[in-house]
Amino acid sequence: MLRKWVFTIIISLSFFFTSLADGKVIEWINEYLGTDSNMIRDDQGWIDWLTSEGYQINVRSLSSDSNRYWYNGIDDVPLSEGMLEYLNSADLVIISRNADCDDFSNGSNEATSWNNDVTTSILSTLVTQLSSDNWGWLNIVNNEANLYYPQHPKLEAVLPEHPMFFNVSLDPDNQISIINPAVGWLPDDSNASGIPGTQTFFRTTSAGNGNIIAKIGDGTDYVWIAEWPKSKTIPYYAGGTYSPAGSKRMVFSAGLQDNSSDLPETPGTARGALNLNNAGKKLFVNAVRYM
Repeated sequence: MLRKWVFTIIISLSFFFTSLADGKVIEWINEYLGTDSNMIRDDQGWIDWLTSEGYQINVRSLSSDSNRYWYNGIDDVPLSEGMLEYLNSADLVIISRNADCDDFSNGSNEATSWNNDVTTSILSTLVTQLSSDNWGWLNIVNNEANLYYPQHPKLEAVLPEHPMFFNVSLDPDNQISIINPAVGWLPDDSNASGIPGTQTFFRTTSAGNGNIIAKIGDGTDYVWIAEWPKSKTIPYYAGGTYSPAGSKRMVFSAGLQDNSSDLPETPGTARGALNLNNAGKKLFVNAVRYM
């Protein structure tokens, strides 16, 4: 009987992940244009790749850094009706690493609006957006001392049975490499975090009232992927200000660390550039389908 039940679950998962509409609409939240000579967005690789996977990616076009759709220069204002119409008509909202966390949470009105008014699920690759002094998903303050930039980190599954790991090959330690070690800033870059293959994390091992799906497999156990189910009464963590009132939320740290001042940039060395290898892409697509 047990074997029959397991077989049924496997067949169901296979059907789910192969038949779920890959044409779902994703609202891609980013801010900056690239600074390379062709003015290619720093995170254009993500957009092109997900489009090739069959997703409809909506990016609100910007003509310059001073004309950002999601930030109009006025701090601490709730999302407008037009913004919410875009966000809540999508199947998923993804926060790109190619964004400035301060522009989305300059006060409680702004943070409350993103947490409560966005009824579409949100997947954030931008971990600094989620600190206690921003959107309040993680109980840690956003400052340099709390950030961690390991080179070529391995991901370790905390919940290897989670649907995100469907058809993903983990080693005997439930670990896998998902970062492309070749993607990084220029070799002569002076910034210490500009080493190829680095990824940005917070120095925290807790997701509060959420579930940790994966952590860094280097002994630090810092959170890599975590999720929070929708709840209007349970905050992201005990004593936290905000809760996932609008819908379920997920953090999945991905995208190249910010090259804030060093030039020139190329799409492979810039803020938010696609830095997942094939295994990482498979895991991320599973996350998109799951959300």
